[in-house]
Amino acid sequence: MPDQPSWIKRVPQILEQLKAPPAHPFLDRAAIEALFGLKRRQAIELLHRFGGYQVGNTFLVPREAVAAFLGHPERWSAAAAERGRFERVLGALGDARQQ
Repeated sequence: MPDQPSWIKRVPQILEQLKAPPAHPFLDRAAIEALFGLKRRQAIELLHRFGGYQVGNTFLVPREAVAAFLGHPERWSAAAAERGRFERVLGALGDARQQ
């Protein structure tokens, strides 16, 4: 199985933040960095995957496009699998400490 992005296990929290009331209709690179916990280059790559476009020197993506991308069932199953893997590793580490 290929490596999952670092943000994949936080998909539900990211979607909640996207639906917060004082929301602007567009997200820029800095907003994507903060929302996903990424660095500049990774945020730019995600903006391209979301179908963003450049306005002057700023790269923008509609908030709905990000929500649709994250709401895809494939992302949810990957997020659930990653959370399960993380919990299994924590359980194994806890067992090792007790022994």
